[in-house]
Amino acid sequence: MQKNTIIEADENLWKQQFQPYKSSYLLFSKYFKERPYEEYSDLEKIGLVKVFDFVFEFSWQMMSAYLSSNGMNLQERTPREVIRTAFDSKIIEEDKPWIFMLNIRNIASNTCDLVVIDDALKNIKNRYIVYIDNLYNNFLNKLT
Repeated sequence: MQKNTIIEADENLWKQQFQPYKSSYLLFSKYFKERPYEEYSDLEKIGLVKVFDFVFEFSWQMMSAYLSSNGMNLQERTPREVIRTAFDSKIIEEDKPWIFMLNIRNIASNTCDLVVIDDALKNIKNRYIVYIDNLYNNFLNKLT
């Protein structure tokens, strides 16, 4: 009996993690779509990078939880490994944009160089926001 409870808990892990993921996504979506990032102050831009950091972190953790819930055991539970496995499992359509977002997150989250931050925000807004939207909608559809 105990074993079934553990299996059920694992199967629902990604559903349990959806609410914090949803919160980070809605925050990200609000501030990245509210107005052009160029209109934000330097301090607000640093905050936008942090919001991106949150949504990216929750995104790959959701992918990982979903994979685990569906019986996928990952050799390593790193963002890069999760992204590649999520692509192989058709959770995401492309892995390269997610790898680029990982690199952007790693660089932009660890700097106060406004040129780097502006470049990161431009790339997020113009190239990568669609992938974040698609993943969120994919998980939202799986819940219903």
